[in-house]
Parts: sequence; C-alpha cells; structure tokens
Amino acid sequence: MADQHRNEIIKRYQNEMETVNINREFIYKDETSLRGFKEMIERLLQIQKQKSIKTNKEETSNLSMVLSIGVLEGALDYINHYEEDKLEGKFRSEIRLLEWLPDDE
Repeated sequence: MADQHRNEIIKRYQNEMETVNINREFIYKDETSLRGFKEMIERLLQIQKQKSIKTNKEETSNLSMVLSIGVLEGALDYINHYEEDKLEGKFRSEIRLLEWLPDDE
C-alpha cells in the first residue's frame, strides 16, 4: 500500500513538473521581497519534486524529501494565506483552539 501511495505521488509530481524548466531565470532575483521569497520557495519545491522523481526507488532518501516537500508546501501555504489576507483569520482560529486545550499543571 505504501508503494502504491508513493507511486501515485511520483506520478502526480511527474505531471506537475512535465512543463517546468528548472533552469529558467528568476524573475525577482534582485529583490528582497515577499514575492522574491515566494519565488525561491516555489523553485526549491520544484527541485525537491524533481529529486523525488529521480530517486523514487530509494526509500531512505524518500523520507527526507517528503519532509522537505511538506515544509516547502507549508511555507507556500502561509505565504498564500498572507497574500489573500487570510492569515490573521487562521491565527485567530488557532487562538480559539488554544483556549480549549488544558493547561499543563
């Protein structure tokens, strides 16, 4: 089952990366900005997905790539929420959840 799941993910990555040119020029390379940071995270994510495709049979490297991809996708998710002015709402909902958790004693 794990092999099937990994194969499905690799296939999805192959489809996503089919038309991506990893070596293309950076648009915002001369900026220190949120959009420059986002572009770099997107590019790092694409590299990790390409590495995952190329090494999909090596289970030992697979875990670290899955973690790297998850971290990069999470960072992009936060950036997108911020750009859509939804990050504060996420923060507020987390605060409400925190209030329901028991205190350590």
